[in-house]
Amino acid sequence: MQELAFQRIKQKMLSVGVKRYWGDDYDVRFYLISKLKHIKNKRVLDLGGGIGAVSSELDASNLIVNLDLAIDDLKICKNSNGYLELICSSMLELPFQNNEFDVIICAHVIEEIKNVDLNKKNTKTNKNINEYPSVMNAFSEMNRILKNGGILYLTTPNNSYYKTTKFTFEELKHALENSFSKFSIFLFNTYPKTSKKFRKLNMANIFPKIRSKFESKQKILDSLIELATPEKIKSVSFYVEATKD
Repeated sequence: MQELAFQRIKQKMLSVGVKRYWGDDYDVRFYLISKLKHIKNKRVLDLGGGIGAVSSELDASNLIVNLDLAIDDLKICKNSNGYLELICSSMLELPFQNNEFDVIICAHVIEEIKNVDLNKKNTKTNKNINEYPSVMNAFSEMNRILKNGGILYLTTPNNSYYKTTKFTFEELKHALENSFSKFSIFLFNTYPKTSKKFRKLNMANIFPKIRSKFESKQKILDSLIELATPEKIKSVSFYVEATKD
């Protein structure tokens, strides 16, 4: 990602409100955007796309649908990204036919579905792994509307870093494999968390910023990604690519 592109994306969010910004110049969603640049002439669905920070960066040759429950966010998106198709709907009952999209984007949204189950105490345990029915349903719906060979690009915070209600590696893997036979889970930014109170003192924040004095933003983003294994599961975020057979 070029510095000018990064500044444009960041300013897009800040112009709506400071709280809209992801809060980290090396957030996994910047890496996601860089991975989506090659997609052209496809049908793309951005689930929970909000103001369109991610989907508006895709090539204009794509047919792009931004689905979100927040009508105010969709209005903002319409004013700044008029070429995106907008739909106000839930992720749990997607208003699309089977095999309709080549690509689905789900950037930092699936953890909110987990919270729905947690708030309703709608959870199960399967082989000592927590299972969330609404999350399972969401992945099933994504698989249903993807074409054969279609790809899901997903990002979500890693609970090993946040220690709250985010997904653990085991929970995310279990939920994905219920609907997708082909997927890869990557760790993004494995620098450790050294302070619970002071976020800016954590190595995950400090080291990328130090490296930015000498390396390009894209080179740093690319270096922060690595394949997760059962032995190595700690990071700030997860990045997932899942393919429908």
